[in-house]
Amino acid sequence: MASPATIKGRPSKVLIVLGSPGIGDAVEAFPVFEIVREHWPDVYLVAASFNKSQSAMLEMSPHLSARTMLVEHRGIKRGWRAIKGCGPNFKAMQGFDIILFLYKKVITLTMVLTARLTGANVVYKHDYHYRDTRQDPYSDFPEHVFFQIVATRLLGLPLARLREPRLSLSVQDQQFGEEFCKSRGLGHRPLVMLNTQSYALCRGWGIERYACLANALVESGADVLINGWADSQVAEFRSVAHKLKSGVFLAENRSPRELAAVVGKCDLHIGDPSGPASLAMAMGIPTIILQGPGEHEYPGQDRPGPLWWPRGPKYEVLSKIDWCQLTMGGACRCWEPETRRHLMKSVMNPLGLWDPWRTARKHVMKALGMSRHGSAIAAGGYPCLEAITVEAVVAAARRQLCRASRQVNAS
Repeated sequence: MASPATIKGRPSKVLIVLGSPGIGDAVEAFPVFEIVREHWPDVYLVAASFNKSQSAMLEMSPHLSARTMLVEHRGIKRGWRAIKGCGPNFKAMQGFDIILFLYKKVITLTMVLTARLTGANVVYKHDYHYRDTRQDPYSDFPEHVFFQIVATRLLGLPLARLREPRLSLSVQDQQFGEEFCKSRGLGHRPLVMLNTQSYALCRGWGIERYACLANALVESGADVLINGWADSQVAEFRSVAHKLKSGVFLAENRSPRELAAVVGKCDLHIGDPSGPASLAMAMGIPTIILQGPGEHEYPGQDRPGPLWWPRGPKYEVLSKIDWCQLTMGGACRCWEPETRRHLMKSVMNPLGLWDPWRTARKHVMKALGMSRHGSAIAAGGYPCLEAITVEAVVAAARRQLCRASRQVNAS
């Protein structure tokens, strides 16, 4: 791994490759772009994205010099995919003075070699992990804080202060948000967005409870938008649509920029610690996080997710993890058992051999009638989430909306 001492002079071209493909990861990398631009004002700065959704978010940063590039992101953690994507990735990364890999886990040797073959100075940290496999650096710091610390250390740049991610909408995006609200008669009452789920490993609060929450907010004098970014969220909304009061709407299948424009018109965002929450906070929208057990990599951590650290009064976390662990004792499911690291995987994956070997083993076991199926991820049943009541969330929402109203009146 290159050390910061090897970076001398002022580079003319810098490429930053993010290892995670979410829109929240894109937003939380914005402070890194700002830091690089601040210390190297004339640098040609480009980010590598992994799908069109993330690319659209990255391009909202004013600090990038050009459109983002698409690379084979799974090649960062899966050696076989890196081998297949070697040619396109080499072409995409060619011509840069510095290539920074911003990722918290193992980066495959194939991906690193591809970057080195371009002649660039490749900087990265090869895996961050603790002795306790239930923890990783994100257990201690929110993602964007971690990104800033890692990037400045690897690039040898000073970090005088930590920055909050900030996102500003273009005039066109603002107009879209205004037209969206006008077409639905929104804007006369406070507007609250509910993000009913994030993804499979972040256990959701439950659509039935979100439906009760939406109705309670309408009764309190607010309009409610339910985020329909994912098809599964749209399906959830339709399953409870007959129970919802007038004043509850669906924001269905929006592009990242359109989602940002709609979120920007809201007075409050409520949901899991996920990409839309990062988006809301980057635009200064008050946010309430319903914190459950989290992902399998952060079990039991009262991690503030994408929230700024330390939290400001506009960003509130509702969590019962401590209560669950104290009350449930050994029956608490927030802490999952510590698992041993797979030695073969840790050796074979960086070499690009793990995926082919696993596929061949699967076919052989299936032919012998010995195929195994992994256990399904539980969709709910976590006492720490169930202990967060609808009434508690409504009370928190009222506090945030009243606070925002007082600030508007004062100005």
